[in-house]
Amino acid sequence: MLDQTEKDGKKNLYLSYQYSAVWKGCRWKNVGFPKEGERIGLDEFVCWVLSECPLLRDEKEDKLPHSIFIICHYSRADLPAFEEFFSKSNKAKLMNLRRTFVTMNKGAPIRFPIFFRDKKVEVGVGIRDTFLLAPSTAKSLDSIGKIIGRSKNAPKEYLSKMDVFRREVVQQSVCKSGSA
Repeated sequence: MLDQTEKDGKKNLYLSYQYSAVWKGCRWKNVGFPKEGERIGLDEFVCWVLSECPLLRDEKEDKLPHSIFIICHYSRADLPAFEEFFSKSNKAKLMNLRRTFVTMNKGAPIRFPIFFRDKKVEVGVGIRDTFLLAPSTAKSLDSIGKIIGRSKNAPKEYLSKMDVFRREVVQQSVCKSGSA
């Protein structure tokens, strides 16, 4: 884990990791909160998502997906949340396209091993960015949400201060549930 306050200063605090995943018709999603001031690696994120897949957890499926695509909106803000994301080996596989990061090659060129049912398996990860698909007049998530009739899922009074939301609201609900 990287102490992000030493590396990034207060400007880039990564408060949570979220995912919504689909594989073989099965959907699952979650939000995770790293310890304050820390980040997780891309490999840890992928392992977390796969570990919560109902098909894999229920042992209905015995093979992992060969390729995993991480779909971001404005990847330039999202991807630095992963520890060591911009390592030399990953950097060489990324392309800066209209102020976003995407993987350059077809498929999933970022590769790393994970352990699945006591076996080492290599998975490939590709990066795509919905920012590139948005109309030029509606690049923000809020604007896109209005186009498709969905709104952001955060209380309006906290939108500009999500660190306060995490401290005051999220931490309280975690403590009440007995998870902290």
